[in-house]
Amino acid sequence: MATRSRLRAKVGSKFLKPIYCHWDGYPEHMLPTLNDNYNTDEKVSELMALGNLSFLDAKVKPDEGQEHSFDKPAEGVTIAYHRDRGEKLEFWKERQEYNYIYSDGVWKLE
Repeated sequence: MATRSRLRAKVGSKFLKPIYCHWDGYPEHMLPTLNDNYNTDEKVSELMALGNLSFLDAKVKPDEGQEHSFDKPAEGVTIAYHRDRGEKLEFWKERQEYNYIYSDGVWKLE
């Protein structure tokens, strides 16, 4: 069963477009993954640029030459609908079961 979440981020004085994540949106998964791996403005910007996600993992992209797709994801790599499944690039405004926000280098539950 899906545990849906939404990610919002403030980088500098600008809010980036929010994104949706379909799987494992509960805080015990999301907060450690976000704060351990997406804790700089550059990393957060790269993550948010993917658009909506199927699953958040430790890396935003696979290592060079590593196979990664929606059907055959590389271990430890985030799965994005647009990049990995060829769907339209979309962002998400509606609140979900869990909502997270990044600012000043820290992710928090909203």
